[in-house]
Amino acid sequence: MARKNNEKYCKEIIKKTEKYLAGDWKKKRKSEGCKDVIPSLTGLSLFLGVTRDTVMSWQRDPRKPEFTKLAREIKALQRNILLQQGLNGEFNSAIARLVLGKHGYHPQQEIRQETSGTLSLNIVRKVIEIPHDVIDSGEDADVMDELDYDG
Repeated sequence: MARKNNEKYCKEIIKKTEKYLAGDWKKKRKSEGCKDVIPSLTGLSLFLGVTRDTVMSWQRDPRKPEFTKLAREIKALQRNILLQQGLNGEFNSAIARLVLGKHGYHPQQEIRQETSGTLSLNIVRKVIEIPHDVIDSGEDADVMDELDYDG
């Protein structure tokens, strides 16, 4: 797809962006032979015929508040589709998680550590041999007794 040499911002850009947000993002584009699965600013740039850098610049420009608002709505719609389709299994969960990471969603693990006084570590290495016939027999062998484990 050829890019416009002069990527001017005008009212037509707002109208086209509104159309994209209203559902034109779902339509197949002849130039690419495919349709978007989720709305995106990259998809919008292709829809508008401008570079992605131009779209990113417009969304950050304080003199273009209407475009900034529409860009936020596209991101919100993208986030909602990813969440819903990821939860119902329509999207691959790894891909949904990856894209949602761009929206600030990250798996978290809470780790708590409480300490008081001193910490003592006794590291003991003991090698035991278990005969193959015990392993292969399927009988329960109380290995902890073999190790003199106190629990």
